[in-house]
Amino acid sequence: MSSANRSGEPVGEADGATQALYRALVFDAELLPLPQSAKAALHELCRAMLASGVFTAAEVVEPDAAHGGWNCVGGCRECAAAVAELPGVAAAAARSWRDGSVQTVPGQGGATCAVVAPVRRAGGTRQLLLLGGALEQAMAEPALALVGRAGELLGHALDQIDWKAGLMRDCALQGYAARHDLRTGLPNELAFAERIGRACALGASEQGCFAVGLLRVARGVGRETAGADSAPREFARLLRATSRQRDLVALLDDGAFGLLIRDLDPACAQPALDQVLRRWTDTLQAASGPSLLLRVGVALAPARPEQAAELLCLARGALQQAELAGAGQSCWRVVTA
Repeated sequence: MSSANRSGEPVGEADGATQALYRALVFDAELLPLPQSAKAALHELCRAMLASGVFTAAEVVEPDAAHGGWNCVGGCRECAAAVAELPGVAAAAARSWRDGSVQTVPGQGGATCAVVAPVRRAGGTRQLLLLGGALEQAMAEPALALVGRAGELLGHALDQIDWKAGLMRDCALQGYAARHDLRTGLPNELAFAERIGRACALGASEQGCFAVGLLRVARGVGRETAGADSAPREFARLLRATSRQRDLVALLDDGAFGLLIRDLDPACAQPALDQVLRRWTDTLQAASGPSLLLRVGVALAPARPEQAAELLCLARGALQQAELAGAGQSCWRVVTA
């Protein structure tokens, strides 16, 4: 293998290998910006090693604690055979893992058939970069140092990917906790208002009709009386089981349950809404006993861009009417926005 530098003078095999690796890592590997997944990072580094022309096989392995040996966690389809299975690679991998150093494996007739580089993560070696197919004269110290540096950068990239993934998981958990009641798993008042806002926008664009309701249980299964009791959680389960799949049940800050009843036919919205409320009342009372008294206030929203706060205010007014009118029986009141 011979090549020339920019001045036109020939360079040796060792210099050519180093330059080929440098070009592949800088120009061929799509590692900037940082890949979104560990799988992509592993594939890109192995692909760049093959693109250099210095190696014919590249893979990343980690110890197999259950069966011994090594498990491949990333590589390229161009690899004809697993590098870890080549003669002498297992011993070199053990030395590289123990010492944190780059190891070479001489082959027949003075050729170098494999190179092993540690991939350090979180302060210690966690994986190994295995490269096969190189010639000994092409693997001078500068090229080996570049391979070792590639292993270090791969470990740093994988740590960064894990760190960002952890941040995204934490943000998702915080977002979930901010929008859900942790005891019942129901959306809370913040999420309920957001869903109403989306329903308003969707209803206005599709000429649909929906209803916003508030349900209170007179027997005292609200948040303020529950404590460690399982009554709110059990009632929430019953309410969700009774609801249609496209409807939403929430638990508001004052212990009332929020209801978002979607996809009502504008031509017969009131009868359809009454049917839904009657089914809820009958089913919940059958499951919880006749002493369960429900008070429901509902604001029926026709197809126009209402505001979530306005609909919630109307539903609260209807709930107050139901609470005043109910005398020993469940009842509901419906107002039209």
